[in-house]
Amino acid sequence: MANRHVSGFHRLTAKGLAAFILVGATSAHANPEFSNDLQLVNSGIENNILIETPALNGSSASYGNSLQLRILGDHNGGLGDLWDNSAMFSGFARPGIVSQTGLDNEIVLNIAGNSNLFSALQSGQGNFLSGAITGFGNTAAVAQVGYGNRASFTQNGTGNALAISQTSW
Repeated sequence: MANRHVSGFHRLTAKGLAAFILVGATSAHANPEFSNDLQLVNSGIENNILIETPALNGSSASYGNSLQLRILGDHNGGLGDLWDNSAMFSGFARPGIVSQTGLDNEIVLNIAGNSNLFSALQSGQGNFLSGAITGFGNTAAVAQVGYGNRASFTQNGTGNALAISQTSW
């Protein structure tokens, strides 16, 4: 796996996967409590995702976020693709985008199969998402905004579609 820093983004590449991480101000801190944790396993080709950790509401950083992403298969994520059902996924992040803004959010995603589109967005604090997609041609989008939202899903098979939106204050 190659590891390069490019114009404010941290780029990781592995077997055709391109992941961009906007590290923002967190890269300047030496204190580990201001860090974000990324665990990325890719065993396939052309799995395209964009991973973001932008600052929250003009603050200096998003930190304490955790992302565990495991992709086994080919053509997953879908960065640059469009949702097949645009009405169902209206208002969600585009396929292939995983974004965490704020503090202490956690995402655990396991993808096994081919041509699965997914996105996840967390903004706020203490949100948790656990998801598993197994099969071919599935789509899943999750948006969690606010504090303490929790979601978990599993998709097995072919052509399943899922959209979850949670807002709390």
